[in-house]
Amino acid sequence: MARFLSSQLLNAAAQRNDRTPAYMREEHIRTEGIPAVAQRTVNSITVHACSTVGTSAQGSVSVAHFRLFLGLSGVRPESVELNNTGHQGGRTTTTFITYRPYSRSQTVTTLGYQVVNIAGSNLTVNQILEHLFVTKRRHLYRLDADTGSGCRFWCRTVLSDMVAQTWIPSSAIELTEAIAEAIQRNNKALVSEVGNPRGGIFY
Repeated sequence: MARFLSSQLLNAAAQRNDRTPAYMREEHIRTEGIPAVAQRTVNSITVHACSTVGTSAQGSVSVAHFRLFLGLSGVRPESVELNNTGHQGGRTTTTFITYRPYSRSQTVTTLGYQVVNIAGSNLTVNQILEHLFVTKRRHLYRLDADTGSGCRFWCRTVLSDMVAQTWIPSSAIELTEAIAEAIQRNNKALVSEVGNPRGGIFY
């Protein structure tokens, strides 16, 4: 009887694992609150930059950190944040995919943001995440070996992936650089060369 129950529990666990999206089982992805919103539709993408302390390779000075927010359709401002950042201070990154009860971060360290609308009304959170992290494997990323930079290039690449799917217009690819240019007017040290962000390596 005990063996039968143990087998049932193992089978049930395997079935639950089969139903779990593949991106939620990836080593370099951390998710929070995603199952509850996976089938929600996305109506916009926000490119967001904030000031943060850089990596050791960057000299632990203030730098601009770029991330994306998938705006959710509905009466309340909600989003899913895509934040690719160095893991435990190293060059290999972890992508944090997190439900947020707001459309974008409004932290006092915000440096700028740009919003682009999604074409159509049926694109879901799960469809976007499956494409980015199962098909394109965008969570497998290492920051630039010399500088530790790469978040802006990562966001730009993800935007390019969305453009290729015709989810957003081609002009969206330049949103990272529009923000970087605005930041650079006030503090050149916060961002790398506008139009040529220091990129990491996808592996």
